[in-house]
Amino acid sequence: MKKVIFSLALLLFLVKTFGQTTDTTFSSEYYLQKSRDQKSGGALMLLAGTAMSSIALIMGLHQLSDAVFNTFSDTPPKKAGAATEVLFYTGIGLSLGSLPLFIASKRNSRVAATISLHNQKTLYPQQNSVALKNQPALTLRVPL
Repeated sequence: MKKVIFSLALLLFLVKTFGQTTDTTFSSEYYLQKSRDQKSGGALMLLAGTAMSSIALIMGLHQLSDAVFNTFSDTPPKKAGAATEVLFYTGIGLSLGSLPLFIASKRNSRVAATISLHNQKTLYPQQNSVALKNQPALTLRVPL
């Protein structure tokens, strides 16, 4: 029984080992794309949150003005809807939720702007033709 359990544990350990990737470094293009996606997502969340909060604020002011004008009349005032409050707080939450995306975008753009060493193909003139040769190059990428 001990041999069976040991064999199964060893088999599961080997399956897990072969399933892992060996490349743990990502390219700077990956981090730049990730930064762009996070920045656009953060901007979209900020825009949507601001719009939702503004609409809820306008709706609340409209309900407040109706309540003030209805105090002088005989009609009972309308109750402020819970939808306005939910819309306002959801907009505030979206606006605040965009901050982590902007922070992560900045961090990923800094990771992408690292110095890296590449082999760059360069044209070298030879007797009657031009040849491509690999030349080591030190590159610095700065996202704009």
